[in-house]
Amino acid sequence: MLLRLDKSLGIQVEKDKITRDEADEVLGRCRTTADLDDLELCGIVIESVVEDLATKCEILRQLDLILWRRRSSPPIPRPCR
Repeated sequence: MLLRLDKSLGIQVEKDKITRDEADEVLGRCRTTADLDDLELCGIVIESVVEDLATKCEILRQLDLILWRRRSSPPIPRPCR
């Protein structure tokens, strides 16, 4: 996941849209985890789950339970209800 982000930021650096320092700053703020409890205080969560609807829905349900107090968190997607 971070490799893709680094590649995308690298393209922006090559186009002189951002500096390498700015790209490094963005990467420095990103973390990956397999422990959903680590996401409790996150401002943004980007899921990268295997393309299996049952698995994806289970992960999103667990995440919804962790973030339920945060009204800014999006609802569980309709296919998972």
